[in-house]
Amino acid sequence: MKTLIVELDDEVAAKLERVAPGRARQRSEFIRNAVRKALWEIEEQATAEAYRRHP
Repeated sequence: MKTLIVELDDEVAAKLERVAPGRARQRSEFIRNAVRKALWEIEEQATAEAYRRHP
């Protein structure tokens, strides 16, 4: 597994702390899932656009 360092503004960091506290090891899993979901949505959008261009 690769380690990444990501800077967040204070507002986003505070919201993240409320939904996925770091001390409970929930934060890393929350972020991994959010990235997976975002990547999946990008792939789905690309697939939908390809079908629109070539039905």
